[in-house]
Amino acid sequence: MPSMIGKLFLVIEVLHKGKSLENPETWKNSTALMSIVAAAIALIPQFTSVPMDASQQNAIAFGIVTVIGVWNGFVHVASSTKVGLQAKS
Repeated sequence: MPSMIGKLFLVIEVLHKGKSLENPETWKNSTALMSIVAAAIALIPQFTSVPMDASQQNAIAFGIVTVIGVWNGFVHVASSTKVGLQAKS
C-alpha cells in the first residue's frame, strides 16, 4: 500500500499526457453525477426556510462551484490519454 506521499505522486502522475486513470468511464460518469448533485445541493436553501442571507448563500454556492470545477478539471485530464501535462524538452 503506497504511503500518503506515494499517493500524492500517483495523483500527479495521471495528469501527464499519455497517462490515464483505470476505468475512465466510471470516473467521467462520477463527474457528471457530481455536477448534478452539487447543483441540487446549491438549490436547497432556495426551497427551505433555512435562515441565510444572500452573502451566505453566495459563499456556499461559490464553494460548491470551486470544488466541482477543480474535480471536473482533474477528472477530465486524468481520464484521458490525449490531454495532460507535458514537460518541455
